[in-house]
Amino acid sequence: MIKINKSTGKHTLGQFYVTYVGRNGKTLSVTETFKTKASAIKNIRAMAGLFRVDSKTVVKIQDCTGKKVKEIAI
Repeated sequence: MIKINKSTGKHTLGQFYVTYVGRNGKTLSVTETFKTKASAIKNIRAMAGLFRVDSKTVVKIQDCTGKKVKEIAI
């Protein structure tokens, strides 16, 4: 599962970071912060290439930046 989160830290307030979570619920990776959500999505596409996911394959992402969690397909 891939999640886009909004940072709440003092120096990174309002920026975004991506969390990669395995099937067993353990966090595999947490990225650096990005200034825009579009930059975070670019990072997800680049990481998908590392895991040999075809660029035509739909990747589902949970958007946790708002009040409700939305599921996005890119």
